Amino acid sequence: MAQPLDQNYDYLDIQTLTNLLSNPEKGADIHAAAFKAMCKLGPDGRRAGIVSVMRSIIKRPEKYETDLMMGVVEILATDPDPDATVAMLELLPEVLDSAMKYRDRLSPEFREYFYEALVTRSRDGDLDIWAEWLPKMTGKILVAALLDPVGKALEAIEPLVLLDRLAEPERTSAYMGLIAMKAATAQREELMEIAANLQESNNPEQLEKGLDSWAKRYDKAKEQGSKRYAANMQAMLALLDSRPRTAIEKLTGKRPWAS
Repeated sequence: MAQPLDQNYDYLDIQTLTNLLSNPEKGADIHAAAFKAMCKLGPDGRRAGIVSVMRSIIKRPEKYETDLMMGVVEILATDPDPDATVAMLELLPEVLDSAMKYRDRLSPEFREYFYEALVTRSRDGDLDIWAEWLPKMTGKILVAALLDPVGKALEAIEPLVLLDRLAEPERTSAYMGLIAMKAATAQREELMEIAANLQESNNPEQLEKGLDSWAKRYDKAKEQGSKRYAANMQAMLALLDSRPRTAIEKLTGKRPWAS
């Protein structure tokens, strides 16, 4: 009598298991059997394969069972080697990018679990990795971390502090983008606190470019009847746009925040 398929998977090499799990079309049964076999391997032998599987999950999460997705994160989270921290930090931009571009294609529960697992990486060797990686985080990553509604765990890395340390013009650009994207949902006080950092911008060209972009967003919000967004953007522009209002702007009602 032939053995069940999942029992035979124990004899497959790591590359074959990785290929099976990284193929979204293989289906839940094959994924489960391959993952069960991969879990029996040591961390060093399976780490690269697990990262490949994570990337496939990020691209096509609808093809994977939730338990398997969570299990892949757990394997990385419990891997004692600092290389697992490196792997998770390399995956973080991809998870955040998915949240920014596709909203909940990666479920909020999965994203939240990944973020929470990442920030628990705090062994001695992990701290050295964090010290190396945090200063290298880009404005795009930090803004995405601040915008994901389920990214509360990422507050542990202090994204706003890191964003404020960025070199110009990335610092100003990141702040401008963050405010523009939060204006629809954030409280005015929160936006004002963030905007206050922009008053210290030493890149006037980037600031002016951002203000022009805000003005366009304000005009569009007014046209579409997005009252809260328009009001928040007007408040931010009033705080930061010190350019005088021209006669034609007064006649046409443009830039009402300017004097």
